[in-house]
Amino acid sequence: MHHITEHGYAELPVRVSSILDELERTDLFERVQRRHFGDKHILAVHDARFVSYFRDVAMSIEPDRTIFPDVFPIRRNVGQPRKLASHLGYYCIDVYSPINRNAYLAARDAVDAALTAARAIETGSDIAYALVRPPGHHAGRDSFGGYCYFNSTAIAAH
Repeated sequence: MHHITEHGYAELPVRVSSILDELERTDLFERVQRRHFGDKHILAVHDARFVSYFRDVAMSIEPDRTIFPDVFPIRRNVGQPRKLASHLGYYCIDVYSPINRNAYLAARDAVDAALTAARAIETGSDIAYALVRPPGHHAGRDSFGGYCYFNSTAIAAH
């Protein structure tokens, strides 16, 4: 699971456990195993360069290391910056959304969970809910921020 203790990280695991506790009291939901879906669903919503950058950078970071954006190049038609540190700010919209190895893995799992819920609706379920971290609603086509990396809801809706 993706969780950072530095910089006053506000997206906390307790959010999931609190919601799950309430959902389990309702008997409206049955827990199901998340299915794995290919990248085509992500690429239908997010820019391929952004997706590749996020995956490659996150997976190249040492397991116990976290990096935060601190350089924010102005986006123009000149293309991406050459320095890796500048790329982080090129794609990020704030200084609070860190990247580490688990950021990509958790965001990818969130997409799979949202797509699993969407598939349940497509195949006849009346209700489905994907309880995920990181949430995803602040992620843009080619940007991340607000602790959101892939917009799993938009991907599932697509």
